[in-house]
Amino acid sequence: MSTQYRVLATSTDRKVVGRWPQVSYINTFIAHEIKFHEFPWFPIRFDRIELYRSAKLTDCLSTAAISAHAFILSTKALNVFKRFDLGKHAIYPATVNHKESTNEYHVLHIINDMEGLLDCSRSRFHITDMMGKPRFRIPITDLEDLRVRREQVKKGLLPGTEEFDFVRLTYGHFIADAGLPDIFSIRCAGVDPFITSTLAAAIHEAGLTGFQITPTLELADTVP
Repeated sequence: MSTQYRVLATSTDRKVVGRWPQVSYINTFIAHEIKFHEFPWFPIRFDRIELYRSAKLTDCLSTAAISAHAFILSTKALNVFKRFDLGKHAIYPATVNHKESTNEYHVLHIINDMEGLLDCSRSRFHITDMMGKPRFRIPITDLEDLRVRREQVKKGLLPGTEEFDFVRLTYGHFIADAGLPDIFSIRCAGVDPFITSTLAAAIHEAGLTGFQITPTLELADTVP
């Protein structure tokens, strides 16, 4: 278990968020332009985000419409995040309506895939089916080998695999002096981004609501 990194997600605790997901309306055309590996080609603004009346207004809001690495944040939450190295990111203005209140929010969009900084020779990998069920371990020697294996597995060409299987990180080591930002993703490690323990502590100390922060079992601590 890493002492340096945590997994960041929106909270599903109904005692914290009320109804989950909290957002009842968001412009889905704009929301779907928030992608994992590229920023939108046009200026984005969410003029109206509606919450269910039974949802609670938290510092981080949950929606099923955005699947990429992006968080709907209050100004208080955004100011905490801005104190840290956010890497490649964009911030889009948003207006959130809850019951009779209108609130200024921001969508923080992160594109920091750190897969290229993995030390594959020291890391461990495995195959999963399209639902995430593990199949078997697979040796990976370097990043080019990871790329080739991923394509083979996706097409079901590797013995023991089926079409749309995935190569997933079991336990990852970064190269020395990787220089990671405080929030990042790893393509082969799944959907939820990672944050440093210092950012996690700042979120906790500021009393920010609507986040779920959990330990990560997939990453080793970075060698200085």
